[in-house]
Amino acid sequence: MKHLPVFTLALLITAGSLQAQEPPQPPPEPSPPPPPVQALAPAKAERPLSATGTVEIHLFSGSISLIGWEEAKVEVSGKVGGGVNNLQMEGGEDRVVINVTPDLESFGLPEANLEVRVPSKGRVLVEIINGSIKTEGLAGRVSLESVNGSINISGIPREVEISAVNGTITLEGDGSMAEGTLETVSGDIN
Repeated sequence: MKHLPVFTLALLITAGSLQAQEPPQPPPEPSPPPPPVQALAPAKAERPLSATGTVEIHLFSGSISLIGWEEAKVEVSGKVGGGVNNLQMEGGEDRVVINVTPDLESFGLPEANLEVRVPSKGRVLVEIINGSIKTEGLAGRVSLESVNGSINISGIPREVEISAVNGTITLEGDGSMAEGTLETVSGDIN
């Protein structure tokens, strides 16, 4: 066994106690909890549109019910969720575009459940990612696209173009549609 001189041993002990010691760090602050899920809030808007004008609707998630009427305007009513930043309705008497824009700072999905009244003889274009589309009383050109959701058409549109990736397409009426294209990747056509 080796013995260190007392002087060397004292020097080692002193050097060890002179080293700077960092004070203990407090634990990190916990992340704030996500905001509570908000209930769907009411939404309402309207805009003039000619009897043969075009309505274009873009929605991420939810449902759209389109109803044809004889008024010279588009009327939107329904509810939007906490993930929605804005229900935008723009355009003039020949074309109206409705966008439900997501709130990029929200934890919620941009969901909206809308009822849209449109001139029955006008043109309607709808794109929805995750949700259903239902129509009634439309007699003009109708173009509907859904990635994940059902599409139900009631009435006798002049022309239809319907596309669903994952969803059922249902046509209710007397079959007097002039022309149309119906396609679904994973779903039925009734």
